[in-house]
Amino acid sequence: MKRKLIIVIAVLSIVTGVIVAGCFFSDDDDPENVGALPCMCLINYSSTGITGLRYRVSGTSTWITRDFGITIVTNGGIDCPNGTFASALPAGTYDFEFYSSGGGTVRGWTSDPYAGGNIGFQVTDNTGTSVYTPVDNNCDSIGSTYYADY
Repeated sequence: MKRKLIIVIAVLSIVTGVIVAGCFFSDDDDPENVGALPCMCLINYSSTGITGLRYRVSGTSTWITRDFGITIVTNGGIDCPNGTFASALPAGTYDFEFYSSGGGTVRGWTSDPYAGGNIGFQVTDNTGTSVYTPVDNNCDSIGSTYYADY
């Protein structure tokens, strides 16, 4: 009986030591953001309902589609966490297009940088007022603004 007790105490000591070491010797990454999927914020000021987003690495031909499952009507939008992407989005240069229920493009951006994190869009009927920007978890802009190309 004493032998089993000593083995159990030894195993618990090892496990506790590993947990404590992990707390003191972990890297500096914020645990809330490690492995977090990026989020997209969208406000639709256009006169066309938006049903999804297409995006691709600039210079490639394969679009990745993010269908919203609903139509984002004029003055409607989505924010974090409702706009979370299904997979990680590697840093790079991207093309983005919002599309309507018929699949037609509502507004698009070409060759814009993505450095990681959340992104936000304001879609209007004009390219000069439709913007893409990095955003925080509250959908507030935290970086450069890029205007739509088409």
